[in-house]
Amino acid sequence: MKTNNTLKIILAAVFFTCAAVTMSSAQETAAKVLPYDQDAVMKVFYYNPNAKKVEIKISDQFGLLYKETLRDSRFKKGFVKHFDLKKLKDGNYKIEFTDKYSTIAYDFSMTDSKIWVDYWNDYLPVGQAIVKN
Repeated sequence: MKTNNTLKIILAAVFFTCAAVTMSSAQETAAKVLPYDQDAVMKVFYYNPNAKKVEIKISDQFGLLYKETLRDSRFKKGFVKHFDLKKLKDGNYKIEFTDKYSTIAYDFSMTDSKIWVDYWNDYLPVGQAIVKN
């Protein structure tokens, strides 16, 4: 009986330790769409020192349009990457960053080759210039 209780305590400790490591890795993940001064080009930032690979997807209401997987041989703790979106029509889209620990997604829209990410609404009114040439 004593051995059984000890085993349960050890298993619970291992479980909570694994959960804490996974949660801390997810909390270290950051992915953002950054303002960029070139029409129809999206600049993204991704950071997670524990990720071994990152999957990036761009989709619209009809489904997946683009998918790329980056492995840690191409980045150490994170990266900044540019996406040429000139072939996209005006409309609403989503970009997702998925690693072993979490998925971060942002909705964005294209209008006249201008990109607007929904969370930017918290910073500037739509139409106000973020960067100038």
